[in-house]
Amino acid sequence: MLQMLLGDSGGNISIDTTLISLSPHGIAQIKNAVCPKRHDLIDNEVKINGMPTIKVKVISNGNEGYINFDPIYGKHRHHYGIEIKHGKDVQVSCPKCIISLIEKDASCPECNSKVYEFEVPPQGMFRGLYKSRMRLGKMGSC
Repeated sequence: MLQMLLGDSGGNISIDTTLISLSPHGIAQIKNAVCPKRHDLIDNEVKINGMPTIKVKVISNGNEGYINFDPIYGKHRHHYGIEIKHGKDVQVSCPKCIISLIEKDASCPECNSKVYEFEVPPQGMFRGLYKSRMRLGKMGSC
């Protein structure tokens, strides 16, 4: 095939490649988020920079409250309605049906923290870590 394109006189073909990174870190807004029972986790009442947040219910050290996550992937301007003590067990659930968002058989490969997850339709599943300050970010970015 190449011979047909170049003909009998030959020729040169130059191919250049460039590695690019298109990470949505700090740019992509999470606009849809649902629990395993399909309840909407988007909170239109609490906003960060004018954007609806992602609301989860948290129980830590006997206290109950909510965390509203910054909807921009990779940003950490969350609203904490509860203090999370380092080293204490934390339960993360849907604020409507209280189903757990903790991934039972998963942990971060770097720091062994427990993982919570929720669906971000139609993109797929979002996984985050919980520590003394919960993060909405990718695993392995400890």
